[in-house]
Amino acid sequence: MWFILAMLTANGNLHLEIQTSRKNPVGILRTTFWDKKTKKFKHTQHGRITGCSLKQLRMLQLSFREKVIPANDSKALCIRTSKELGASQTILKLAQDLGLDRLLYSRNETWVKLVMAMVVGRIIYQGNKLSLWNISEHTCLWELCGIDEKPDVEKHCYESLDRLLKRQKAIQKKLVAKHLQSGSLVLYDITNTYFEGEYSESDLIKFGYNRDERKGHKQVVTGLITNHQGCPVGCEVFEGNTKDATTVTDKIDQIRQAYGLEHFIFVGDRGMVTQGQFEKLEPSKIYVQSAR
Repeated sequence: MWFILAMLTANGNLHLEIQTSRKNPVGILRTTFWDKKTKKFKHTQHGRITGCSLKQLRMLQLSFREKVIPANDSKALCIRTSKELGASQTILKLAQDLGLDRLLYSRNETWVKLVMAMVVGRIIYQGNKLSLWNISEHTCLWELCGIDEKPDVEKHCYESLDRLLKRQKAIQKKLVAKHLQSGSLVLYDITNTYFEGEYSESDLIKFGYNRDERKGHKQVVTGLITNHQGCPVGCEVFEGNTKDATTVTDKIDQIRQAYGLEHFIFVGDRGMVTQGQFEKLEPSKIYVQSAR
């Protein structure tokens, strides 16, 4: 009997009809064929299924239509879509264990979670905010940071970065307290970032000396302070025409006054630590090292 049913099923003609006119529903196994003499479709009944609920009979009906696959079938597992989870969850948990979220702000606010998402996304995917938005359908990172709907670049990224900018001085002060002590070695260097495309209303973007030799492009200059291990503790963006040496004195004063370090060794390249800049400093309180 089951061999015959299997053959009929293989031909795609066997189907299950459900009758609900009786007290209990009944399933009727039938095949359909075309009668050339009467020129009508006729049915051949092969058996009846009783003792099943209406829900069970409908599941069987679907299985005959190949819409339900048995659990032991090779096609039973079919991945229609998937999202990256492991890397995002691991890096996010590591950042939280290091206290990065609390360093950004002591309160558990939404913008802090969004900044954490951008930090983790930068580490894993190494792209900008727009690219992180574009892959939101393929990663669980945004959901892990409290955003269930598709993120919006303007609302979830740039508005959060505006909040972060207001906290910059407080954050850098905490980083200095954690990674620098009196007598520490302080490394300082600057670089430039040039711009392409359309932009307006910026007091910082100007023509200046470009280290990448990209002439004809305006730029900004960025200064970075790290400890002896290269751990960043502070950064600042300058106008694009700022000269290297002019940032040194202000940066040293900032380290001493804003961060409270009286004694430290300041290391910069020869383009920054010039004789004129060195004479403006107080050698009794600070030692300046020029790196070749």
